[in-house]
Amino acid sequence: MLPRALSALGVALVFAAGCGDSATIPHTPTHFLIVSGTNQSGDVGAALAQPLVVQVVDGAGKPVSGVPVAWTVTGGGSVSPATGTTDANGKTTAIWTLASSIGTQVATATSSQITGVSVSFVANNGSTITGSVTSAPGLPFGASFSRVAAGARLAATKTTTRRPSSNRIIVGFRDNILGVAAAGSNAYRSMSTARATLSVMRTNAAALTKAHAIGRAELSPSMLAARFKVSDTTQIEATMAALRNEANVAWVERDEIISIRDGAPKPMAASVMKRVAQSAIPPFASTASVATNLPNDPDYFLQLWPSAMLDLPRAWAITTGSTQVIVASVDMGIRFDHPDIAANLTNDGYDFVTADTAYDAPQGLCDGGTFITINGDGDGPDPDPTDPNDIEFDSTNNCWAENDLGDHGLWTAGIIGAVSNEGKGVAGVNWNVRIRPVRVLGITGDGSNFDIAQGILYAAGLPAPGAGGALVQPSTPAQIINLSLGGPQASSTLRNAVNAAFNAGSLVVASAGNDGLDIPEYPAGFTNAMAVSAVGMDGALATYSNGGTFISVAAPGGDFRFDDNGGGGVLGPGWDFTTGTPTYLFGYGTSAAAPYVSGVAALLLAQTPGLTPTQLRSRIEQFATRPSGVTRSDTYGWGIVNAYNSLTQQSGPTKQTYARLLDATTGLTVKSVQVNSAGTFAFTQLTNGAYYVQVGDDEAGDGILGTPGRRFAWAGGQGAPTVFNVNGNAQTTAIALGIPTEVEPNDDAAHANVMSVGTYVTGNITTPDARDMYSVTIATAGTYTFETSGLVGSCGEGIELDTVLQITSSAGAVIGTNDNFTSSTSRFCSRVRAMLTPGVYYATVTGTGASSQASHGRYRLEIRSGN
Repeated sequence: MLPRALSALGVALVFAAGCGDSATIPHTPTHFLIVSGTNQSGDVGAALAQPLVVQVVDGAGKPVSGVPVAWTVTGGGSVSPATGTTDANGKTTAIWTLASSIGTQVATATSSQITGVSVSFVANNGSTITGSVTSAPGLPFGASFSRVAAGARLAATKTTTRRPSSNRIIVGFRDNILGVAAAGSNAYRSMSTARATLSVMRTNAAALTKAHAIGRAELSPSMLAARFKVSDTTQIEATMAALRNEANVAWVERDEIISIRDGAPKPMAASVMKRVAQSAIPPFASTASVATNLPNDPDYFLQLWPSAMLDLPRAWAITTGSTQVIVASVDMGIRFDHPDIAANLTNDGYDFVTADTAYDAPQGLCDGGTFITINGDGDGPDPDPTDPNDIEFDSTNNCWAENDLGDHGLWTAGIIGAVSNEGKGVAGVNWNVRIRPVRVLGITGDGSNFDIAQGILYAAGLPAPGAGGALVQPSTPAQIINLSLGGPQASSTLRNAVNAAFNAGSLVVASAGNDGLDIPEYPAGFTNAMAVSAVGMDGALATYSNGGTFISVAAPGGDFRFDDNGGGGVLGPGWDFTTGTPTYLFGYGTSAAAPYVSGVAALLLAQTPGLTPTQLRSRIEQFATRPSGVTRSDTYGWGIVNAYNSLTQQSGPTKQTYARLLDATTGLTVKSVQVNSAGTFAFTQLTNGAYYVQVGDDEAGDGILGTPGRRFAWAGGQGAPTVFNVNGNAQTTAIALGIPTEVEPNDDAAHANVMSVGTYVTGNITTPDARDMYSVTIATAGTYTFETSGLVGSCGEGIELDTVLQITSSAGAVIGTNDNFTSSTSRFCSRVRAMLTPGVYYATVTGTGASSQASHGRYRLEIRSGN
């Protein structure tokens, strides 16, 4: 369009020539002339290639200097300088920076000395593709943040046993009546204070035994409570009611027996370790870089899924723990003769399992003999927390049998801190740590609230009644207490013990329970305990795990739904009580989830020793893995615990999202642009052709998109990406950015999902799905690698597919096939490396049941240039 000033000038000049008028024209500015800069196209937010140049002339067309010119812009953008003055040639120049949004824009020049006259410049962005990017829901492991995952089923009723003691009750005293420090007070860190209170309590307990049919008081001054035996069990409720009327009594409750046998499935043997000759497996490299640090323990590959979920390899590059950190494992006891844990155990553990009768009648053992108590070592509390036996009821033969996959306490302690990087066995969350074993559960996996409470107090460095009722106290408190146990009753006994431990400076971490319901279990349900729910390999809440408003975070616990081959559990050290030898087992339950959180807390203390329990909890919750924009849920609490994030106080490395334009014909990258803070991007000034659009996150400014594990997506989806045909037009798209996932059906070349070099996809072979196919366009001749791996864990373990990979040309010629290759982090994965010429190729992924591995499950396929 011709500028208005230029049109007026043309008319005036023609009129003067026709009349032959030679009168003098005043040398005053009357018009603008456009010299250069109009009708350009440019990138959003960028300066145009050509400056805007205008000239001011008088009625005779002669330039006028010293004329002020002002610029205004419509449609966005800016002109600099915004005002100017014409030079000796009547010209002024400005730079036009376009707006950050797409569209036609107009810059207009005016002057206060030229009334009613202006000149306008028009610019646009040429052919454009614009888009918006939002975060896809879900977690990096493929799970949603909802209560029930596909295939999961909640239990119809509670499975946790609540077995009140038939003859034992617990009485809490009033501190103001006794004239002593309140229950849980830090004053009880002092043994002298505890002994003084014990003396007062003994007097009050004696008075109660005279007034009521109770006896044999066991006194715990740190929690200001005593356990009594009721003489007439038929009058236990009446006796409790009468005690509540005593002036010095604050509360009364039955002692209760809880069991770790409820809810979660039985452990499985770690026989999967024997499937591949270890001599054929390259050892793990013991590396320490800014990226990762892997232990050289040969069976660490069976721990990959929880390790990867917690981001431990990157965390270990920061710290592998400290022997200055003490974690108390209040559980079933320990085996000091298991080589994968012994070096990290303290020598100040304790056994608080009493010698009281636990059953009304003798219980038969399958190999002969009977028992009536659960202590198993023939005495009551003593300084030896060794687990003497582990028996479980055999309902088929109606007797109790020794476990060949036993010692729950050994297993949970091994998760926290199995000796690591010593070339054998498994790795703990902490390679270096001090674990204080505190035995509170007997040989049946059962324990009483009072015994458990004493174990908690002792673990926290508080005096507790030990052998003969004498108070015992470790020299130093445990900064972290792990409780992989619980029951359905919110007992005052356990609450007071947890509060006392918290007040003494210990972080109390407890398993949420294995009922599969949204009902609290205790001690996890107490305010001063950190409740942990369990997830399986897919990141979804485990079938058995409790959830609810009391959940702090989630952690790996395994899920038997995925145990077609034994790899869906949590691997740790165990004990074979039938042979008296160390072993390893795959266990399941929130019992595993809690020690993972305890282990991460210990890493944090190794890095920053001064953190308080509240600060530890906040750090773990704040930096847990959860979907973008989500705060918490009743399933995961604040998310799945992440060791690396907690240590670095950030949600992984810094990330920036980019959009990438690919030539749909050649597969070559045309350009990349940064997605702005509003979640939008624009490709401008595009030449005619066909394009794909991808979006993805880089890390730490490396500018690399599509690396396995990072968020990545195609416009239109992985199955049939949108082809943008550009021909002088403007197009737009919306993309949900998450973990790239295959789109079914993709069982043949005609329906193959599209990939590009330098990207990856996650897939799932499920019956009746037999294969997945992907197409990739190779633009440049060279070496290319096609490789499968486990999405979270190892190929072939649990729900991770044992893959077979085949690469074919567009003509159907087989380029290469591979079943298994082995590396330090991948077993039963597949890799094909080949020299390829430009063209279209197909990658086909299938599963195999060879070597007892998984013929169905998840996998990750990556295509990269080079090796």
